[in-house]
Amino acid sequence: MTAVFAHCFSSAYAEARRKFLGAARAAGASLQSFVNDRTGPDGEPLATDAAYLGAAGAAKLLVAISGTHGVEALCGSGIQAGWLLEGEFDDLPDDCAVLLIHCINPYGAAWRRRVNEDNVDLNRNFVDHGRPHFENPHYGELHDLLIPTGAERPVRLQTDAGVGGFRRERGEAAFQLAILGQYSHPDGINFGGHEPVWSARVIDSLIEEHCRRRRHLATMDLHTGLGYFGHGLVGVANDPDSVQAGYSRAWYGPAMTTFAEAGEHAGYPDYNNFIDGLLMRAFIKRLPEVNVVAAGIEFGTRPFDEVFAAEIADLWLYNNPQAEPALAERIRSEMHRVYYPATLDWREMVWWRARQVIRQTLGGLAAL
Repeated sequence: MTAVFAHCFSSAYAEARRKFLGAARAAGASLQSFVNDRTGPDGEPLATDAAYLGAAGAAKLLVAISGTHGVEALCGSGIQAGWLLEGEFDDLPDDCAVLLIHCINPYGAAWRRRVNEDNVDLNRNFVDHGRPHFENPHYGELHDLLIPTGAERPVRLQTDAGVGGFRRERGEAAFQLAILGQYSHPDGINFGGHEPVWSARVIDSLIEEHCRRRRHLATMDLHTGLGYFGHGLVGVANDPDSVQAGYSRAWYGPAMTTFAEAGEHAGYPDYNNFIDGLLMRAFIKRLPEVNVVAAGIEFGTRPFDEVFAAEIADLWLYNNPQAEPALAERIRSEMHRVYYPATLDWREMVWWRARQVIRQTLGGLAAL
């Protein structure tokens, strides 16, 4: 018999949205929707939905977000729906409320891309666009290789050989820095955008409406793709030496890191330039009077090179929108596979860890 939690997960954006909205209504949440002006592959409407539970004036707020990287939304959506259906928020700690932001990047979720309708990586878009954007010192050397002239062999073999040569000659740290994010090539990988995109404006609206008058706030941004299969690593966007990072270490124990520490340990120079664009950092920067613990969780899926190959094929498809439909579907299906494993074992691991992390977060928030 299929485990109950497995029914919370979906195979496509429209199904995920129906399940989330149904679970939110059943839980008695207040709902609001933000409709994107694009549509999905079958003409379905695209929207970000927000569900609020708890007293309107609660001093402490938990914000949990799915779909920052669109194709990863199906995991986060299943977790959010499961929390609601399993009554995770039925007995909230005193003076605590919850805001669930569902599919903040609905275009990416529906079209099975990490990025949004503008090819922008939302997790690079929260920089101050009024100031000069960070110039990635390595990306320009790789850009042409990262957009192959064809999606399949033998062209892909030439591309892979070129990227492999860069990795061998310049080192893995330089390669990883090159692909972390860039603001120079709108048609390239991990492009951060030149202005706040639609999803960023939705986040800003929700911050103004729900977050500014709190004393304490904790975020949990739900991601997939990096790390060991099914393992959930908590990462914190606060400065490593901050009081808030200390809180998070007490809440999550050794199964967490700060992003600055992660970059330092990996040997990436200038890593902090990329941290500033994270969605989680937006809560810190926009709420200077609020005690914000800005965390996210990354659930591992497939080996890095497997995931990266799927992203390169997806980038080729973006730059070649007239591709043969069967090929386009294979590319999108591969993105789905590497970011959202279909096995019950993976979903069980994710579900168990997500329940643990939300318990830790609510418990830590309640203690502040």
